[in-house]
Amino acid sequence: MLRSLLALLVLIASIAAPLACARDEPEAKRGRVLVLGLDGATLQLAGPLMKAGELPNLSRLAAEGSSGPLTSQYPLLSPRVWTTIATGKKPEKHGIEDWVYRDEEGRVHVYESVDRKGAALWNIASDAGLSVATVNWLMTYPPEVVNGVVVTDHALPKEGDRRRSFGNRMAQAKFKRDLEDEGTRDSPVIHPAEWHERLWPDVTTPAPFGTPDPCEPDETLKGVAIIPELAFFCSVDQRAVKLALDLEEQLDPDLMMVLLSGIDRISHSLWGTLHPETAAGLDEDKRLAGARFLMNYYRLSDQLLGRLLERYGPDDLVLVVSDHGFEFTAGKGIHPWGGTHDTERALHGILFARGPGVPVGKPTPEVSVNDIAPTVLAWLGLPVALDMDGRPASFLDRPFAEVASYDSIEIERVGETGSEAEPEILRQLEALGYIDGK
Repeated sequence: MLRSLLALLVLIASIAAPLACARDEPEAKRGRVLVLGLDGATLQLAGPLMKAGELPNLSRLAAEGSSGPLTSQYPLLSPRVWTTIATGKKPEKHGIEDWVYRDEEGRVHVYESVDRKGAALWNIASDAGLSVATVNWLMTYPPEVVNGVVVTDHALPKEGDRRRSFGNRMAQAKFKRDLEDEGTRDSPVIHPAEWHERLWPDVTTPAPFGTPDPCEPDETLKGVAIIPELAFFCSVDQRAVKLALDLEEQLDPDLMMVLLSGIDRISHSLWGTLHPETAAGLDEDKRLAGARFLMNYYRLSDQLLGRLLERYGPDDLVLVVSDHGFEFTAGKGIHPWGGTHDTERALHGILFARGPGVPVGKPTPEVSVNDIAPTVLAWLGLPVALDMDGRPASFLDRPFAEVASYDSIEIERVGETGSEAEPEILRQLEALGYIDGK
């Protein structure tokens, strides 16, 4: 009897020991997340280019995961929508309503991170102990203190002295008042400070990646668009990706969020050149040059995506998203043959998703810009806030917990004052037609 009891105890111990060891072993490292924003990208143009084999990296994501349209929300203004993508909340909750605003005293300001209510993905992930990096994401200036690095939307572009002269012009055009805080701001554009020195060469030095390079001037485009501005927008996106690559190599963040704005800006100039019927009065050689430049820019964006994908494997989540599409409305573009995004024709952006829990080779069911932040949180194993307006995408096969809100997270911003970039941002808003400069 005693011998049988001892044998039973030995058997139990032999079973329990490996279980105890398994419980003591650290959990396998969860994969990382890349969220790449391509401002203004649409399947209207990306779809045919993919079918023609011209966008191999987007095509690979579609084959290895899910893809489809991403439903945006009106009005289709980038700061509103990109902040929704980062927070999971509609503008009436997160507080970023437009590009510029007038306060109760009638003073005019540019919307900035200080105007956002509540936490964004980088705050939530940092609070959970994950490392994060953002590059050029809209409304990230002044930078917030995170467990990682913030390269704000004021770091790129960097044009220097000519920025200051345009700020008052923009404020006068929209509100008939001077910009209250023009040229008075001194917050860092990259934080933490030690990263400024490491990354600043990426800001100031061109980093050509694309072949063919759409930044090369095409003299045929004279009279269709401002050639130096097209080249400048191209250079900005390439530098942003170089920043992201250096952050990947040196920081290896759990969450990386990068925003490239070139497709939107170039579509504002050239969208109408895609079809003869939307390019009335334009010589055919000029129309074709405009269409070629825009399509080459989609090809360049795909190549930039490919560079980023080199550091993300099958255990990581990759999301490529845009905030809206594009359309042509005669007489409403900034340039005669430029595009707009005002109506239902431009309501849908793009969504490409790849990673564990994402079905392979299937179209995404309807997903909204409200759903991106909850989807990232669910994939990371973090609770989804009930006060968010979105839910994890229905295609994501991952269980998730819920929490009432993340609004209790304390957000510290570095030097909540201004930046010399503000006048240049206002100048670009005029160039893109968001503010009437006349």
